[in-house]
Parts: sequence; structure tokens; C-alpha cells
Amino acid sequence: MPWAREFLLGYRRIHGELAAFGIKTAASTVGEILREHGIPPAPERQSATWADFFRGQAEALLACDLFESPH
Repeated sequence: MPWAREFLLGYRRIHGELAAFGIKTAASTVGEILREHGIPPAPERQSATWADFFRGQAEALLACDLFESPH
């Protein structure tokens, strides 16, 4: 369940992703599983700071071409 903590996904979002893969379960079941693993509901989790976000995305950001070249 580390990805649920890392990406701050709530049980409804996880339920939707599972449904997209064809996995049928109730949203409440997903919520129960998260609680059993000590993962609180998404709004109660601490949100990441912009600095944390940029640190986590640094490689992708550095690979971006941020400049427009003339035609």
C-alpha cells in the first residue's frame, strides 16, 4: 500500500482505478482495507509541499524543453 500513501489517493480514486482495470469491489471495501493498513482518509493526510513535489519530479522537469525554438 505504499503508493496509496505516496500519491495521497483516497478510497474513491483507488476504487475508480480498480474499476478501470475490471476489478469489481465496493468503495467502502477499499476504505476498510486502507484503514486496516493504517492509512487515514485522504483529506486527513498531510499534503505534500511544493518543494516535495518538485524533488519527486526533478528528473522529468529537467528533461522538459522549456524554451521555444524559432521556426
